[in-house]
Amino acid sequence: MTSEAPDPWPAIDELATMLNDLAGQVLTHTKQLQHLTPAQPSTQAGNAAAHAKDLRDWVEALVDEYGLHAQIGPPHRWENIPPLRAELIGLKIADVRPLKLEQGSFELIYWHDALARIVDRAGQHADRWQEDQRNQHLLATSN
Repeated sequence: MTSEAPDPWPAIDELATMLNDLAGQVLTHTKQLQHLTPAQPSTQAGNAAAHAKDLRDWVEALVDEYGLHAQIGPPHRWENIPPLRAELIGLKIADVRPLKLEQGSFELIYWHDALARIVDRAGQHADRWQEDQRNQHLLATSN
Protein backbone atom coordinates (compact mmCIF):
# COMPACT_ATOMS: atom_id res chain seq x y z
CA MET A 1 0.00 0.00 0.00
CA THR A 2 1.91 2.91 -1.24
CA SER A 3 0.25 6.24 -1.27
CA GLU A 4 1.93 9.12 -2.90
CA ALA A 5 1.90 12.45 -1.19
CA PRO A 6 -0.15 15.00 -3.10
CA ASP A 7 1.75 17.47 -5.21
CA PRO A 8 2.08 20.65 -3.07
CA TRP A 9 2.81 23.01 -5.99
CA PRO A 10 -0.77 23.66 -7.11
CA ALA A 11 -1.70 24.67 -3.57
CA ILE A 12 1.42 26.84 -3.28
CA ASP A 13 0.59 28.52 -6.61
CA GLU A 14 -2.97 29.18 -5.45
CA LEU A 15 -1.71 30.73 -2.19
CA ALA A 16 0.78 32.88 -4.08
CA THR A 17 -2.00 34.13 -6.36
CA MET A 18 -4.19 34.92 -3.36
CA LEU A 19 -1.34 36.84 -1.70
CA ASN A 20 -0.72 38.84 -4.87
CA ASP A 21 -4.42 39.71 -5.10
CA LEU A 22 -4.45 40.75 -1.45
CA ALA A 23 -1.35 42.89 -1.92
CA GLY A 24 -3.04 44.64 -4.83
CA GLN A 25 -6.14 45.34 -2.73
CA VAL A 26 -4.04 46.71 0.12
CA LEU A 27 -2.20 49.00 -2.30
CA THR A 28 -5.50 50.27 -3.73
CA HIS A 29 -6.95 50.99 -0.29
CA THR A 30 -3.72 52.58 0.88
CA LYS A 31 -3.82 55.03 -2.03
CA GLN A 32 -7.50 55.83 -1.36
CA LEU A 33 -6.95 56.44 2.34
CA GLN A 34 -3.63 58.24 2.05
CA HIS A 35 -5.29 61.67 2.26
CA LEU A 36 -6.50 60.81 5.79
CA THR A 37 -2.95 60.51 7.09
CA PRO A 38 -2.04 63.79 8.76
CA ALA A 39 1.14 65.55 7.72
CA GLN A 40 4.01 65.37 10.18
CA PRO A 41 3.82 68.30 12.61
CA SER A 42 6.54 70.90 12.35
CA THR A 43 5.78 72.62 15.65
CA GLN A 44 3.09 71.71 18.14
CA ALA A 45 1.52 75.19 18.36
CA GLY A 46 1.65 75.79 14.61
CA ASN A 47 0.23 72.34 13.95
CA ALA A 48 -2.67 72.86 16.38
CA ALA A 49 -3.48 76.21 14.80
CA ALA A 50 -3.31 74.68 11.32
CA HIS A 51 -5.60 71.81 12.34
CA ALA A 52 -8.06 74.25 13.93
CA LYS A 53 -8.11 76.37 10.76
CA ASP A 54 -8.47 73.27 8.58
CA LEU A 55 -11.41 72.06 10.68
CA ARG A 56 -12.99 75.54 10.67
CA ASP A 57 -12.69 75.75 6.87
CA TRP A 58 -14.07 72.23 6.43
CA VAL A 59 -17.06 72.84 8.74
CA GLU A 60 -17.77 76.19 7.07
CA ALA A 61 -17.82 74.49 3.65
CA LEU A 62 -20.05 71.71 5.04
CA VAL A 63 -22.47 74.24 6.54
CA ASP A 64 -22.61 76.15 3.26
CA GLU A 65 -22.96 73.04 1.09
CA TYR A 66 -25.78 71.48 3.12
CA GLY A 67 -27.44 74.66 4.43
CA LEU A 68 -26.74 73.86 8.09
CA HIS A 69 -26.37 77.45 9.32
CA ALA A 70 -29.16 77.09 11.89
CA GLN A 71 -28.14 73.62 13.08
CA ILE A 72 -24.35 73.92 13.30
CA GLY A 73 -23.94 77.67 13.36
CA PRO A 74 -20.82 79.81 13.11
CA PRO A 75 -17.42 78.70 14.45
CA HIS A 76 -17.74 80.64 17.72
CA ARG A 77 -20.75 78.43 18.52
CA TRP A 78 -19.60 74.91 17.61
CA GLU A 79 -15.96 75.44 18.60
CA ASN A 80 -17.09 76.17 22.17
CA ILE A 81 -19.31 73.11 22.50
CA PRO A 82 -16.82 70.24 22.99
CA PRO A 83 -19.19 67.33 22.17
CA LEU A 84 -20.33 69.01 18.95
CA ARG A 85 -16.76 69.89 18.01
CA ALA A 86 -15.68 66.29 18.65
CA GLU A 87 -18.49 64.95 16.46
CA LEU A 88 -17.55 67.33 13.65
CA ILE A 89 -13.91 66.22 13.90
CA GLY A 90 -15.02 62.59 13.60
CA LEU A 91 -17.23 63.43 10.64
CA LYS A 92 -14.33 65.22 8.94
CA ILE A 93 -12.01 62.26 9.48
CA ALA A 94 -14.63 59.88 8.09
CA ASP A 95 -15.45 62.10 5.09
CA VAL A 96 -15.38 59.86 2.03
CA ARG A 97 -16.77 62.43 -0.41
CA PRO A 98 -13.37 63.18 -2.02
CA LEU A 99 -12.64 59.48 -2.60
CA LYS A 100 -13.42 57.76 -5.85
CA LEU A 101 -15.64 55.00 -4.55
CA GLU A 102 -16.57 51.89 -6.48
CA GLN A 103 -20.07 51.69 -7.86
CA GLY A 104 -22.33 49.96 -5.37
CA SER A 105 -20.26 51.20 -2.44
CA PHE A 106 -22.28 52.29 0.60
CA GLU A 107 -19.58 54.41 2.27
CA LEU A 108 -21.10 57.67 1.03
CA ILE A 109 -24.55 56.65 2.29
CA TYR A 110 -23.07 55.76 5.69
CA TRP A 111 -21.28 59.14 5.84
CA HIS A 112 -24.49 61.02 5.02
CA ASP A 113 -26.31 58.99 7.66
CA ALA A 114 -23.67 60.02 10.21
CA LEU A 115 -24.06 63.65 9.10
CA ALA A 116 -27.84 63.47 9.63
CA ARG A 117 -27.39 61.98 13.10
CA ILE A 118 -24.87 64.67 14.08
CA VAL A 119 -27.15 67.43 12.78
CA ASP A 120 -29.99 65.95 14.87
CA ARG A 121 -27.79 65.93 17.97
CA ALA A 122 -26.32 69.42 17.39
CA GLY A 123 -29.30 71.10 19.04
CA GLN A 124 -29.09 68.76 22.02
CA HIS A 125 -25.39 69.53 22.45
CA ALA A 126 -26.06 73.28 22.25
CA ASP A 127 -28.94 73.11 24.74
CA ARG A 128 -26.86 71.09 27.24
CA TRP A 129 -23.92 73.47 26.84
CA GLN A 130 -26.11 76.54 27.43
CA GLU A 131 -27.68 74.94 30.50
CA ASP A 132 -24.23 74.03 31.82
CA GLN A 133 -23.07 77.63 31.27
CA ARG A 134 -26.12 78.93 33.20
CA ASN A 135 -25.49 76.46 36.04
CA GLN A 136 -21.84 77.44 36.25
CA HIS A 137 -22.84 81.11 36.36
CA LEU A 138 -25.41 80.43 39.12
CA LEU A 139 -22.82 78.48 41.12
CA ALA A 140 -20.29 81.26 40.71
CA THR A 141 -22.72 83.97 41.84
CA SER A 142 -23.97 81.94 44.80
CA ASN A 143 -20.47 81.59 46.29
